[in-house]
Amino acid sequence: MQAQIMSRQNNKSGFTMIELLMGMSISLIAMAAIYGVFVSSTQSNTIHQVTMETQQNVRLAMDMMVRDIRMAGLDPERSAGSGFQTFTSTDMKFTADRNMDGSIDSDSTEEIEYIYDSAGTQILQCVNGDLVSDPAGSCIPIADDVSACTFTYLDSAGNPAVASTTIATIVIAITVTAQAGKYGNVQRDMSVRIRCRNMGLQ
Repeated sequence: MQAQIMSRQNNKSGFTMIELLMGMSISLIAMAAIYGVFVSSTQSNTIHQVTMETQQNVRLAMDMMVRDIRMAGLDPERSAGSGFQTFTSTDMKFTADRNMDGSIDSDSTEEIEYIYDSAGTQILQCVNGDLVSDPAGSCIPIADDVSACTFTYLDSAGNPAVASTTIATIVIAITVTAQAGKYGNVQRDMSVRIRCRNMGLQ
């Protein structure tokens, strides 16, 4: 009887060292796999969020520029001399007789300029002023993290415009490079083609 009891007690012994090591190894492998999935999911979510915010901000800036540029050259009274005053690859300035009083008012939004500030990686909107004479008052950033921006001016035939009066279409190309924390940068290219519907009507 005592021999049977001792045999049963021996059969209830704990895990061996090899079994413990194998169990720990399996647990570590499982934890590493779960952590890898977590890191990958976090990276994907961060990049997706930064991408969405970047695209939304650029779209808002482009929508603003499109609305203003479509008004360029508005001169229903044929006396305001509305049109493009500056048209370079990084700077465009134009006027529009928005209130249709036959002149360009100095205290309204009838004179607008868009500037690509490569040093500040921004696109600026200047209303009735410019970046040199009034850097803090009339110019505000409408897009940040802009690593490249180009304004291209075309005439009615689709060729490069050689004079301000021949501008019929403007193509805006923007590249935005935004930081996504430790996951590097997110870069997106966007472009829009705008027909200047008021140009050539004077």
